[in-house]
Amino acid sequence: MITFISRYIVMFSLCCFITSFQAVCSSVIDERNPHKLIESVGNKTFERVKSNLPALKKNKEHYKDIVRDELLPYVDYQYAALKALGKTLRTLRLEKDPQKKQLNDEQLKIFINNFKQYLITIYAGVFTQYTGQKVIYHPPSNVNSRKVAVVKATILETGKPNIQLAFKLRKQKDNTWAAYDMLVEGISLLDAKKSELEAIVESKGLGYVNDMLAEKAAMPVSFAHARSE
Repeated sequence: MITFISRYIVMFSLCCFITSFQAVCSSVIDERNPHKLIESVGNKTFERVKSNLPALKKNKEHYKDIVRDELLPYVDYQYAALKALGKTLRTLRLEKDPQKKQLNDEQLKIFINNFKQYLITIYAGVFTQYTGQKVIYHPPSNVNSRKVAVVKATILETGKPNIQLAFKLRKQKDNTWAAYDMLVEGISLLDAKKSELEAIVESKGLGYVNDMLAEKAAMPVSFAHARSE
């Protein structure tokens, strides 16, 4: 009887282990395939939004938590931030005065962090448009020398136009992929911000831009803000 119970416990434990292992494997994100990456991360993010809609309706700031937890780990926000500076980045890095160069380096670090927080707010605003609709992911396109890929997604709407999204990704040095831009209805959030920031950095300096981004990042979560940005 004791032997039978011992075998039962062993078999039960083994089954639990296998089940847990399968669950972990099924939740692993394939970062080496841009389409699978976006589909997996997107589904997890959309599902979390869907399951938390009552709480999100009461406090939209929770959208930021979801973006920070589910989406941000797969976003190359540092690359996006530096790209948003455009040609002004080269000017900042070529500064020869030691004191000014040190200040530029310090301001760049602040800029990257503030830009990350800004992206969280903007992406959170985009996800406010999801209320449980079906999402279709399309095969990756615009692959440039296997270093850049675009994965499109469509949020299917009933009785109104569908919402078109696209994610731009770049291959990292370890051959994984990371997103660096989101397009909403064909409009690149990164390109829009780049055209704005270059002129402001040149006229008012990076410190001013850092304060501006910090203020924008603290704005209430809103799709209107995401579209206007």
